[in-house]
Amino acid sequence: MKTQYTIKELNALILACIEFTDRAGEDFYAEIIAPEGVSQDQVRRMMDWVAETDKGLLEYRGFGNDNIEYCRLGLDARQMMSNGGLT
Repeated sequence: MKTQYTIKELNALILACIEFTDRAGEDFYAEIIAPEGVSQDQVRRMMDWVAETDKGLLEYRGFGNDNIEYCRLGLDARQMMSNGGLT
């Protein structure tokens, strides 16, 4: 898989999505997933790329009533991370 993102960045994104889902149990958007000091635009682009590349990791949910684009954790994300993440 060719990407502009590193495996470390993608694994960190999926882990952040899993942690948010475990804590809040809801759909999420880039601004609440982005770690401190990381560009929210970069996280949004990464989320878009992952959702387009593998819907088993992240699913694009579309715009909410608040006009924010949401995603949710894909069905394969937890299994992939428990098997060591992206390699």
